[in-house]
Amino acid sequence: MRQMCRCESALCPPHAERACGSPAAAKVRLFGILTALCNPCLQVAVRTAPGKVSDITPIRTAKLLRKDAQGTGNEVFDRVWDDFNAEMHAESNEGRPFEEILEGRPAKHRVLVALGKLNYMLENGGFERWIEEGYAFHTGDLLLHKLPAHDHAYPVLSKLHDLLEEVLKAYASFGVKSYADLERLLTGRRRGFGMQWSGPDRKTLWEWFKEREKGLFTPNNDVISPHDLEHILGNWGDIEVDEPLTRDMLGRYTAEASEVEREVAALPEPKHKAQIEKRDALLEYQADLDTLVEAIGARLGLRDKWKAFVAGGWSDAANAALDGLTTDYHETVSMPALVGEAAEWFDATPDDTGPAVGEGEAAAEAGA
Repeated sequence: MRQMCRCESALCPPHAERACGSPAAAKVRLFGILTALCNPCLQVAVRTAPGKVSDITPIRTAKLLRKDAQGTGNEVFDRVWDDFNAEMHAESNEGRPFEEILEGRPAKHRVLVALGKLNYMLENGGFERWIEEGYAFHTGDLLLHKLPAHDHAYPVLSKLHDLLEEVLKAYASFGVKSYADLERLLTGRRRGFGMQWSGPDRKTLWEWFKEREKGLFTPNNDVISPHDLEHILGNWGDIEVDEPLTRDMLGRYTAEASEVEREVAALPEPKHKAQIEKRDALLEYQADLDTLVEAIGARLGLRDKWKAFVAGGWSDAANAALDGLTTDYHETVSMPALVGEAAEWFDATPDDTGPAVGEGEAAAEAGA
């Protein structure tokens, strides 16, 4: 599925009514927002918003999906792709999504198409892009179910099978066992192309965050929910607090604690009961302030970690693993070797006209 131009500028003349409809030529950051633009819209953006266009990354067009594709040089692979492309571009299929047309093909045909799409995604962004654009959801479990594993006759396909398993293992701590599971983890719902990449819900993220940072959840913090990182309510000794959690608040109570500390240091050695009681009261108040300042500082630090976690930090380890797996793919899998083995596997595999595997659970059950 080709990425289309997302230009929505009313000042852009290449299209009308904010509907460009052209294939995107580059990913760019426009006014700080990541988007994709075709060449005419990109030129308009550069001219009308100088200094606001950055991080321009060309999008290479997948030869396997171009109408004028010259193919891979492998007769079997190219024939399967030509048949699929002909159906994709047929007038009767205009508007039908990639996955719907794919599911209508025989199983071993779907595998070759899925392999071509996977290779293109890995050459133009890696496993992360393959997942993000929805192809992992629609083809990942199919590939795991159909590709040979630990088969000396198919070392490249077996290697790819191992890599696909490693992708799922990167998310195993979140309960992911299939690519359908991974889709629900990252979007919170089943989806088709064009649906928002929304990520896990806030409640789920909070449970993961508490487990990951459990050493920071102390009785003194008294943090139970994300709201406690925005508003602080409670008693620290005789100090009652009920106000928004801010750095100004931390500065205010820190200054007050320092002032009380100086006041205690300036007290003369107590010689009678009244002086002793005053000194003890100040020391107790100082201790309460120190405990409160520590709690405010801890909550602010926890809030910074929480915000980073919500913004994507929850998947940092998985993303790092995906980067490593993408590098592994580039170092061990070549397009000619992949296509050659895929064609050999295709010829050696009996025709399967059964229903398409559209969900990870079905694939897992079939492979159990």
